[in-house]
Amino acid sequence: MTYWGLGLLMMRLDLTQSPGWLYSYKIQKNQKVPWNEYISCVKTVLFNQHFVNLPCFLLVYPFYMHAGLTVT
Repeated sequence: MTYWGLGLLMMRLDLTQSPGWLYSYKIQKNQKVPWNEYISCVKTVLFNQHFVNLPCFLLVYPFYMHAGLTVT
């Protein structure tokens, strides 16, 4: 949730250049990211979250339970 919330905020900032007070802190103002690169990035992140992170979590979860750790 945190990743997508901040990511969408930064994407909005980059695409709309607003709010102006926050956009003034952008380092590479002359760099415009093409829309197809955003789509490619979202596809890659979704793939990684579902087919890399989730299986790793499911693999490690029993060890957490055995060690008495909690997962929140």
